[in-house]
Amino acid sequence: MTSLTFSEGLTSIGYAAFSTCSGLKSVTISSSVKQIDKGAFNACSSLTDVFCLAENVPSTASIAFQNSPITVATLHVPEGSVGKYKKSSPWSSFGNIVAIGDDSVIGDDGTGIDGIQNSEFINQNEEGSIIYDLSGRRVNNSKFKVQSSKPQRGIYIEKGRKVVK
Repeated sequence: MTSLTFSEGLTSIGYAAFSTCSGLKSVTISSSVKQIDKGAFNACSSLTDVFCLAENVPSTASIAFQNSPITVATLHVPEGSVGKYKKSSPWSSFGNIVAIGDDSVIGDDGTGIDGIQNSEFINQNEEGSIIYDLSGRRVNNSKFKVQSSKPQRGIYIEKGRKVVK
């Protein structure tokens, strides 16, 4: 597993829930999460990006990210909440804390993707939309389709705009 997205409605992430998940690179924590327990992401050695969509900082054990490389990882949080996360442990230990803005995918601070200009977006209908992940890699549309044809949850770039599915 390289990417993990928690769905809305989940309120807590339990003790050592994803401990030693060495392939995990990206985590998206829904805005409904209020608590993250000890070691929830312990020793996730490939972790580079955490998207925490909660405007209020979840109650988080100081060792929730123990032995994970958060000092070189990026924490993406709602605009207006950056200061809160910078003052709260263990979130303040992230190497980079950036806002998820309305007009950009990751923030206006020069990190990540600030937008896409591509002629492929012109005259494309919803079915034919080209979708990119937050690293700027084109993602095959079939990856987002399941039997019920609902899109997989996550944060993507579609038609040059950030979309949360």
